[in-house]
Amino acid sequence: MEKRYSWENAVFVTDTWKASDKINVTYGLRASSFSILGKGDFFTIDPAGNIIGTTNYKQGEFVKTYFNLELGLPPAISLTLPVR
Repeated sequence: MEKRYSWENAVFVTDTWKASDKINVTYGLRASSFSILGKGDFFTIDPAGNIIGTTNYKQGEFVKTYFNLELGLPPAISLTLPVR
């Protein structure tokens, strides 16, 4: 079995919205990518599961890249109460 390599990276941006004097809502957006890298043979497979082709990739060559966007909403909202 050949060793397989991949490359994953992501960026996350966040902001806080002051909904009122007592309520803050924090939210964010995460963009990520995952790339499968060569070296090696990669197969093309038909819907029945049969190998119908082989492609050879050089070391470090990108085989396939997937992108994803995720909206981040935390499960909690901060509430500021006055201290007496």
